[in-house]
Amino acid sequence: MKTVLTIAGSDPTSGAGIQSDLLTIYQNGAYPFSVVTSITSQNAKGVTARFDLEENIVRSQLYTLLQTYSPDAIKVGMLGSARNCRAIYDVLMVRYPDEHSRPPIVLDPVLISSDGKALMDDEGVDFMVEKLLSIVTLLTPNLMEFEQIFNAKNTLDIHHPPCNILIKGGHAKGDCTDRLILKSGETFSWSSPRIKTSYDHGTGCTLSAAIAAHLASGKTLNESIRLAKLYLTEGLDHPVIFDCGFGAIRK
Repeated sequence: MKTVLTIAGSDPTSGAGIQSDLLTIYQNGAYPFSVVTSITSQNAKGVTARFDLEENIVRSQLYTLLQTYSPDAIKVGMLGSARNCRAIYDVLMVRYPDEHSRPPIVLDPVLISSDGKALMDDEGVDFMVEKLLSIVTLLTPNLMEFEQIFNAKNTLDIHHPPCNILIKGGHAKGDCTDRLILKSGETFSWSSPRIKTSYDHGTGCTLSAAIAAHLASGKTLNESIRLAKLYLTEGLDHPVIFDCGFGAIRK
């Protein structure tokens, strides 16, 4: 069985974060490993607190895991701080010193929660741009994250990005169109009717984790994205709804 390592923060509702990643990865045919970077306090009303783990804890988790396991793909989500970004980068560079030895890495840049809480400090965003993107196979920002990372208002302004970028269209008007910009400058797009639902917590985590699972199985980047989008659409069409009125994507 193929394996995927998720490096992300904890969401006690399991709608997003590392709990969602574990479910998604397994549902898409791979066995999940995990490294926790941050712990959040949240419920149906949103995030009330965030506690980033100390750098040495994150570093120890990842270093120890990679001593005996070789994941077929890696998904990186919420990192919280520049220190944690640096820890992840350092360990991955030691374990995979060149790109040919490195498994596919999908980075979902979790910068802010749905209710507006900051989930990454400014120094962390800077380190992500300066270092992390150089070792990433695919970056999966939404439109707001794309603007913050690249200081660009128009996706057409990026011609030869530092890594392949899938810009998600969930925040755009009209139909949902996701645009893939390859490092070569070649572009692809996937359009689908917008699903009207209020139960969409964790869409970014789900999509990126599913892409990583399919990349782990050896599928191409385009095929992995296509299959992950089908999986996400099915989950949005048939959400889990709880007694409190809160809902989540069905994994």
